[in-house]
Amino acid sequence: MTDPGNEDRSETYDAVGPTTDELLDLLRRERADFRNYQRRIADERAADAESIRGKVLEPIFPLLDDLRRAFADVPPDLEDDPWAQGIAMLRSRLEATLAGLGLELVGAVGEPFDPARHEAIYHEPDPTGAGQNVAVVIRPGYRLGERLLRPAEVVVSGPLGKRDGDPEAEPSHASDGVRQPEPVTTGHPNDDPQAGG
Repeated sequence: MTDPGNEDRSETYDAVGPTTDELLDLLRRERADFRNYQRRIADERAADAESIRGKVLEPIFPLLDDLRRAFADVPPDLEDDPWAQGIAMLRSRLEATLAGLGLELVGAVGEPFDPARHEAIYHEPDPTGAGQNVAVVIRPGYRLGERLLRPAEVVVSGPLGKRDGDPEAEPSHASDGVRQPEPVTTGHPNDDPQAGG
């Protein structure tokens, strides 16, 4: 014998509880959220690994700078020396290993100047130039993936132009195209370049 009160409760539960379609939709949404969570965690781990790799590589940059300078000034009588060639081979292997880790050189002569990647140390006026370009790379920069670890120090060549709202940015001497610095005085009569003495 069945209790009529129990039948009423089960019918009420079926009417109030979620349907099968609603449960499947909820499950699909939970699975999508979990996949998004996994993707986000994987991206964060990759970014953390790249950041750690960058911090490990940064102390090596001065060594690479010294090697680059040393090989730029190899005396002609040592170019064919086996010892010098062996050191050159070690340098090549080191650079190849760092490139394999994703380290890229930033800064090349002739490329357009980009303040996001280059640090301009000096500007060589070139009124015939079409734009601001890298004329000399003083110290190369390095990038790891999309992250700039060190900007390249460069000499920029190109026409001198007036910056927005800066009337002093134009060259003050049209004959040589180079703006001359104003004399600096401290207020002492001996520091005045116009004073005789």
